[in-house]
Amino acid sequence: MASVIENPDIPETDLQNIVSKSFEKLLKIRHEEAAKKCGIVYLAGTGDKDSRYIVNLLNKTYTVELGSKTILDLMTGRPAGGKLSYVILSYIMSDGGGSGPETWHPVAKLLKTQSLVSYYQKYVTRPIIRIFGYDKQLFERCATQLGGVKERLGGNSFSFKFLPKVKLVFQLWVGSREEFSQPEVSISYNTHALKYLSTVSLIYACEVMANFLERESRGRQVRGRE
Repeated sequence: MASVIENPDIPETDLQNIVSKSFEKLLKIRHEEAAKKCGIVYLAGTGDKDSRYIVNLLNKTYTVELGSKTILDLMTGRPAGGKLSYVILSYIMSDGGGSGPETWHPVAKLLKTQSLVSYYQKYVTRPIIRIFGYDKQLFERCATQLGGVKERLGGNSFSFKFLPKVKLVFQLWVGSREEFSQPEVSISYNTHALKYLSTVSLIYACEVMANFLERESRGRQVRGRE
């Protein structure tokens, strides 16, 4: 697995260094076996210089370039960023595995330290509540646009295939200012997700998911003003 991060709240420069070291480890693994295990594609070139992985993530596709040691959005060419790069590299280099029936497990139960709780609340749950806490329709539209599937799990629930073997479900109970009820959010992961991601990688995945939802909401606001 990629170098394991114990505390998610680290400087971007440190994260970039970890991503760089993870690429060094990635170059040494059996690429075809890793791709098969993760449900992704490996395109072998004449060497690492022009070899790459193709990874589907939500409704996007990323290319993991072994030569330049970068991860890019296949459509736009934009870099994935440190956290998403770390998640994808951790996923590819994981032990993987797992079969049989799956169920949902709350992310909150993985947060064993106050630092994890604080980070998760600051970068995942609070932004979701701030943007969608009183707007059910906006949440539903943004979730659907990102490939979310409506689930019957309580509240407004949508599941997402974040990575081929990693699924997340976001549940939002919308608040009401008239009735003085506060919004709540809960996020869960599928049974086999921790075979592919560490706790911090999973928290980063939730953060990336929240960022994508926020970006989609901003796009809708811009389109609404045009």
